Amino acid sequence: GNIIVLEWQPVGELAPDEQYAVRLMYQFQNQTTYQGTNLRETAWEVPPSLFGQVDGPDNLYEWFVVVERLNDDGSGTAISPESEHRTFTWK
Repeated sequence: GNIIVLEWQPVGELAPDEQYAVRLMYQFQNQTTYQGTNLRETAWEVPPSLFGQVDGPDNLYEWFVVVERLNDDGSGTAISPESEHRTFTWK
């Protein structure tokens, strides 16, 4: 029952070679850890396997979205600024 869905407003129509890069950051064993995915939708369900993978006691996760253009090698290049950083607690 602890499903977390991150949602954001679209920036308009994405070009065929553009996608949203959603990035999740949190502290795990005193190290900043990054997770996320790239997709064309404006919502992402955080994998349940990430539940509890954060240093307590606040269980604080931070996230943001950026638009990326896909390169020929499969990597992405940011073509927008980062969205506002938002946080949530997962208990």
